[in-house]
Amino acid sequence: RRTFSVTKGPLHGPDGQVAGVFGIGRDVTALRHDEEALREREEIYSAIVNQATDGIVLLDMQSRRFTEFNDAACHSLGYSREEFARLTAQDIQGGMGPEELDALLHSIESQGKARNFDSIHRRADGSLHQVELSYQPIEIRGRSYLVGLWRDLDEKRHAAEQLLKLSLAVEQSPVSVI
Repeated sequence: RRTFSVTKGPLHGPDGQVAGVFGIGRDVTALRHDEEALREREEIYSAIVNQATDGIVLLDMQSRRFTEFNDAACHSLGYSREEFARLTAQDIQGGMGPEELDALLHSIESQGKARNFDSIHRRADGSLHQVELSYQPIEIRGRSYLVGLWRDLDEKRHAAEQLLKLSLAVEQSPVSVI
């Protein structure tokens, strides 16, 4: 099956009266196929990113705003998508002042490679939580961005503490555990 784009218009005679119709047809089958393949890829990538349990963001280095982000990024901090879209990197920072954050972001950008580190994020309710961050600088259409991934460390640390308590309890128990 082929798809065509057709343009039609009136054909005027020497007297200015409509004498007929002209038409131009262009086969756009390949273009439509490419557009459908692109939509399918976008759906797949969107599903992957939005199903991730870790926060994924695209931080614009000029405005310091999150231009793209997944649902996990919003929900981990207690924001709706609309609220999160208005935030800057400083708004969620719980452990660094503006100058320190600015220096860190410039450092990541200038090094040109991924950087992993722990930090503190501030949730919408004002509470703080520890996160593991990974930021990679990229350029899109001449504009600088950082692609960021973050993972909540509070749950991981809580589980490790519980395991340690259980381990100590077993070691100190007068009853043998097999």
